[in-house]
Amino acid sequence: MSTAGHGARQQQAAARRSVEEAERKLAAARAREHAWSAGAAGEEQVADTLAGLAQLGWVVLHDVAWPGRARANLDHVLIGPGGVLVVDTKNWSGTVTVDTDRGLRSNGYRKTKEIEAVQTARQALLTLVPALPPEVVAGLICLAAQDQEPVLLDGVVVVGRGQLLQHVLQRSAVLGAQAVMETAMTLGTALRRQPQDRIPAQAGPGRAPRNTAKPRAGSTRPRKRPARSARAGVLKLAAFGVVLGALVLFPDEVWRAYMSVVTAVVTPVADDLTQDLLGNVVPTTAPAP
Repeated sequence: MSTAGHGARQQQAAARRSVEEAERKLAAARAREHAWSAGAAGEEQVADTLAGLAQLGWVVLHDVAWPGRARANLDHVLIGPGGVLVVDTKNWSGTVTVDTDRGLRSNGYRKTKEIEAVQTARQALLTLVPALPPEVVAGLICLAAQDQEPVLLDGVVVVGRGQLLQHVLQRSAVLGAQAVMETAMTLGTALRRQPQDRIPAQAGPGRAPRNTAKPRAGSTRPRKRPARSARAGVLKLAAFGVVLGALVLFPDEVWRAYMSVVTAVVTPVADDLTQDLLGNVVPTTAPAP
């Protein structure tokens, strides 16, 4: 025999689990929002730091496409006398350590993937400027919230935002002014963001998937629209049914309406045609004197 309130307590427990799951998802969403906000703020700060390079023969590109990755971007790309530099900004909070033995760490966690990402980005840039020697293209991680003298870790320079500008300007000159302009034009075009292709909506219950096939090259036929054709067929069938029903139920009224249309529309047209024909007939006999 169940006790009083047993069913209500079960519903309360289920509701509590739903609340806890919703709170967990909300906390995760807030953490993601905070991370993106901090990342954007860090990139803006680094962009401000790099603003003076334009007067010193450098071209600076911000938030450009990552070659070969549709949903990724490169924070900053610098082209100047010191070469081509891809800069990844990290606005980490807490304790950040950089050591040639222990690597790059944030709050004790090793950031190996971040180093590998910059290595991959550097390789992607090398494919766009094959005429340049590989040593001309370099990868950097800029710590937006920490001071850090440049340290080379697995081919990637880790440097603080306060030391970034000095590190860039102290690089050995490897590109002349013309080479800087040509390289900047090449990369500026290749790294320009393209509009994302629209993702077709997935078919739900009772709904056919959208036809996203592209027409063949040279074909002028319009793309088929099965759903629209089906609706047109239904409308035509319904109209035919209405006319047929009217003929069965109200034959006299339909006949009078038809004759009215003929009288109002067809008869004037027929009269005009008759007059035109009579006017073009050539009389076979001479008119009476």
